[in-house]
Amino acid sequence: MRLALVSRDVFPLAPGGLGAYVTALADLLAGRAEVTILTTAAHQSLYEELRHAGDPSLPDERVRIEFVPEPSP
Repeated sequence: MRLALVSRDVFPLAPGGLGAYVTALADLLAGRAEVTILTTAAHQSLYEELRHAGDPSLPDERVRIEFVPEPSP
């Protein structure tokens, strides 16, 4: 089964309750499905820094994160 979660808020890339929920849900579902989080490309450089540093607060390594450009007005 494949699942996609779409959110601008993904903990620890964006603070707040929704981001924590998205990350926790992705981690939980990763044991049963292929999970992809679609989020804003604005988070990509921070994600790469945290991934390189081995930050344990990032989503499980089984969770795929795709960065999507923000739509123009």
